[in-house]
Amino acid sequence: MKWLGRLLASVLTVALAVTAIIWVLNATVWNSDYVLKTAGDNGLYDGIAKALPPVLEGPNVTGDQHYVLAQIVTPGLVRHHLEGAISGLQRYYRDGGEPPRLDFSDVKQQFDTLGLKPPPMVAALINKPVTLSNPAVDSLATAASHQTSQLLWLGPVVAAALVALIVLVTGRRRWNVLAGAAFGAAILTIIASGLVLVVPALATTSLSTSVWSVLAPSIKAFGQVIAHDVSQRLMWCAVGLATAAVLLGISGLAASALHKLPRRRDKAVPTE
Repeated sequence: MKWLGRLLASVLTVALAVTAIIWVLNATVWNSDYVLKTAGDNGLYDGIAKALPPVLEGPNVTGDQHYVLAQIVTPGLVRHHLEGAISGLQRYYRDGGEPPRLDFSDVKQQFDTLGLKPPPMVAALINKPVTLSNPAVDSLATAASHQTSQLLWLGPVVAAALVALIVLVTGRRRWNVLAGAAFGAAILTIIASGLVLVVPALATTSLSTSVWSVLAPSIKAFGQVIAHDVSQRLMWCAVGLATAAVLLGISGLAASALHKLPRRRDKAVPTE
């Protein structure tokens, strides 16, 4: 039955690693409260507010338009609209329904109050709400959100069932088999921790070649902060799994040593 024990251990390795990764992602990347707090703590709103006006002005902008945009596009305005967009997207991907919309009527009102015509790019954004929807992205994000929700409870259940099967199938080898599975999961989690660090650079590559390239530095810096935090959390999970592997290995050695001890036999007491 060694082959069955190895098979169960391999599946358990994957289940433990996936569970650790999903828990970390659900607490960070898929958590709008975490994303928004990280954005505020690391100056994302300020960076976007400084970089955005030149993009929105376009060519032939007047001095009045330049001044008004500089006054309107503040970190507070960016924060207000990003909070609504990110929270709305999380609800949309998790619960479905209508996609969120960005409503810049407050910006339009300020231009109207001053009797000033907005630049063309600004006018395109403020004349009607912008729907945050892309069919390709929506389908992938919705599927990922639903799978994450399922794996949050399915991963631990599968892992617990596999541990029970290994205990039943492998007999005295159970400690070593479980230790090997935990150590393998630690290795997979360390690999995931390293891969996370390259995501921000890949994610901002296309942005750097578009008209929104001025936003790339702020977004990349923000992504790197999240990536380093996610990577650190995964490393702590790997440390926990490796520690469990060591403890299980020690338990296996202790059990093996106890099994090899000779059984004490009661000696007959001689009679006179």
